[in-house]
Amino acid sequence: MHNAGSVLYAKELLKPALPAKEREIIQQSEAELLVPIRTTEEFFGIILLGKTISGEDYTIEDLEFLKIIGEIAGSVYKRIYDTELLHQENQNLKETVRANELIISLARDFSSVRSMDEAYDKLFSAFREELKVRRATFMILENKNEFRVFASNLLTPEHVGSFRLSLESSIVGIVSNIPGVFRIENFRKHPELVQKLSNDELGLMTDFIVIPLINLHWLVGMWIVHETEVPWTDSDRETAVGISEVLAPVFSNLLLVQERDSVFKDPFSPVEEKIEEMILKSTRLGNCFSLTIFKIQNISRMVKLKGSGFFVNYSEELRKAIQDNLSEVDFHYRIGQGKYAMILDGKDREETQVLIRKIKNRLVEVDRRSKDFQTSVVQHTLCYPADTKEKERILELLEES
Repeated sequence: MHNAGSVLYAKELLKPALPAKEREIIQQSEAELLVPIRTTEEFFGIILLGKTISGEDYTIEDLEFLKIIGEIAGSVYKRIYDTELLHQENQNLKETVRANELIISLARDFSSVRSMDEAYDKLFSAFREELKVRRATFMILENKNEFRVFASNLLTPEHVGSFRLSLESSIVGIVSNIPGVFRIENFRKHPELVQKLSNDELGLMTDFIVIPLINLHWLVGMWIVHETEVPWTDSDRETAVGISEVLAPVFSNLLLVQERDSVFKDPFSPVEEKIEEMILKSTRLGNCFSLTIFKIQNISRMVKLKGSGFFVNYSEELRKAIQDNLSEVDFHYRIGQGKYAMILDGKDREETQVLIRKIKNRLVEVDRRSKDFQTSVVQHTLCYPADTKEKERILELLEES
């Protein structure tokens, strides 16, 4: 019928081997004629006609008239179809414009955000108001190379503190490569979730939809949707991805700022106190000490080309190389993304350079394994009192490097 240019007799169609369903339709309807509803280029449907009321056969004039009726009906359907298509395109354009306006507004709004708490509040508000999210969990990357719960309006306080996903997690593996909306199928039986969450919590979840926040191939966080007021459309999913792409750099910068600030605020990384202690000790005993900053170069490009896992492993190799070459009176601290401070007690510049060469030699084998990317570590050293006697100058090195 799709290619038929005129009215067809039903009995003629029954002669070849028709599919059972189509044969049943013709037989049950007792159709005599099949009139295609079409234009010259498109096919819309079929009119099935039974016998005439008088019982007489259809004439040639009847067939010509029915053909014209089919063509008129086809042109009407074509206009309706084109109108509906235009309406749908206009609707899609309106939704796209609205989504883009929302994303631009969020980008402008987030430009003034300076704290993780404020960023989370705005993130949750956007998803609640625009995408009708009722329950969700936000996970953020932590220094220990795992994702922890930053906030949730579903998990119990106990699991907010204990629920974590490592970089090796299968869930992290699914979502870590490209921005998108990832629905974890059969999540109530997922081994990691069953092990780490209670049955009550899993029962309250109607879904487990993960929206990764990826900045330069670096997964910095995950927005996990557990329940929405209405099912998401394709447009909603595109909006969710757009929001994640715009906000990922914001959360990435906030993480870096937190990490930098922790150098002086984290009691487990008391760099400033240790430097003050070393200055007092050197003044009292008349000896020296050195501070060396090691910094991995081109981190953004490394993560983009090799992935976050490569960067994490390379950072760990650098940390081990430093730690394995220190004596009992020396110290080292992680002070930022791919950045380490080493304090050597009683060592001058020459002795410090010997140790630096040993550390960098340890990294040579790691560098050789990376054939398609040239890894690089730079270092800066200040010796007390040979280079400076001012604590402020030493602390400046921490911030400048």
